[in-house]
Amino acid sequence: MSALIFDRAREEDVPGIRHVAEASWRTTYRDIFAPEYIAEFLHRSYSIDGLMRSVRNQNAVFLVCRDGSRVVGFCHFGPGRHGSELYRMYVLPDYWRSGIGAQFVQMMEEEWWRQGVIEYYCYVHGQNEIGKAFYLKHGFVHDPARDQDDEWYIVKTTTPP
Repeated sequence: MSALIFDRAREEDVPGIRHVAEASWRTTYRDIFAPEYIAEFLHRSYSIDGLMRSVRNQNAVFLVCRDGSRVVGFCHFGPGRHGSELYRMYVLPDYWRSGIGAQFVQMMEEEWWRQGVIEYYCYVHGQNEIGKAFYLKHGFVHDPARDQDDEWYIVKTTTPP
């Protein structure tokens, strides 16, 4: 692993972002969903065209982490239905527990503090024990009253530095 670089996503990062999503989803959800469901979900939710639109969207922030020129993680956040939302954050399984997720959380909070946002939320699948553990470790709190089906609603209130 060389020095990790965190930056805004660019259009040329999109194939790498898709690769991270695919590898992360196949690892994280392999015991939760059938392979056919995962393949269909990735096709629908992580198409190259859809990711290009997300990277170009000026109303949200899309960050990547690169190891050299290789995208190894991404974080996408912006306005949501209930305030400020973390839409998605994934890291290649080989890079789990390397501090990438924690750095994304810090960068996201710094961006939102600049915007005056101190509370944000995300949804995590109720059977995604890895994701739930990560978010709870980083100060998120589960609010069961706002869960949607099998998705946990988790929220974090932060204090600017």
